[in-house]
Amino acid sequence: MKAPQFADLLTRLLRESAHPGIANVATERISSADNPVIHCTDGSEIHLQIVTSSPPGGDRDDAEPVVREPGSPIRVGQREH
Repeated sequence: MKAPQFADLLTRLLRESAHPGIANVATERISSADNPVIHCTDGSEIHLQIVTSSPPGGDRDDAEPVVREPGSPIRVGQREH
């Protein structure tokens, strides 16, 4: 999965998580890509930046097929202090 598709997927999953600590999930442009920003209910913000590197042998130019099947759920939990 390429970085833009992963950022879109992660943003959507965070928005759909209904986690009580997440007030809103937005995106911001960093290095010509939209990256998720998590706005927390306590007023803090978590800025995520998705980065990539080329595999051995260089970057592939061919388009990857987009998979639209539901996958495994991602559990978003709170860390206990």
